[in-house]
Amino acid sequence: MSPRRRLKPWVRHTLWGLLVVLIALLAWRVVACRHHAGATPPAPQPTKRPSATAVQATIKRRWRRILDATDAPATVAIESRRYHLTVTATNQSRATFTTASIVKVAIVAALYHQHQVAGTAVTTAEQSAAKAAIEQSDNAAASQLYAAIHTTTGLTALFQALHMTHSQASPVGWTQTVTTAADQLKLLAAIFTADSDYLTAAARKQLRTMMGNVATDQAWGVAAGSTTYQLKKTVGGKTIAPTGW
Repeated sequence: MSPRRRLKPWVRHTLWGLLVVLIALLAWRVVACRHHAGATPPAPQPTKRPSATAVQATIKRRWRRILDATDAPATVAIESRRYHLTVTATNQSRATFTTASIVKVAIVAALYHQHQVAGTAVTTAEQSAAKAAIEQSDNAAASQLYAAIHTTTGLTALFQALHMTHSQASPVGWTQTVTTAADQLKLLAAIFTADSDYLTAAARKQLRTMMGNVATDQAWGVAAGSTTYQLKKTVGGKTIAPTGW
């Protein structure tokens, strides 16, 4: 009987190495087949939401570039309800701006609120004047309503109720009322959300309807080049309620 021939060490090591590689390939093949047959892949990791500080810094930086590129005096306020913050930016050193015609919305809101508190109904004449003031930017109608709310007294009461701390009525007349963009967000919230009980749901709806039906000849400024807007406020969307950023 011939003696068993022993393999040289380097040959044995090579064969063992090939065997290990074959086992590894078989194991990978089994795992791959199982995965293909319906094994549940690992769940994707949720994207981490940026912090409120990061969001605020990004918005301010982007608006700063826009505002620095224009000589027109401007101020901007953006509110995020998801992050519970309000971001403001301006290219002016002054804090407040003259409202001019945008105060007409505040005048009508004060009128509705005063009737709400008194338990009385808005008269047909008042409603007609409100519609003319908002939709046509009728100054005579606005002056009529301004007198109805007791001029500066009525506006001041609205500013106090809505915590519009940087807005001030002027004894010269409603056109010289001063405000800030951040204060105007507070008025918008009272009109477009149910967060405040300053206005009833019916009054909010009436104001929103009028703001959405502004006459074509008043479609200037923010409305220029856009098909979705509501005027008397510097907003750029048919629905002003926050969209979730």
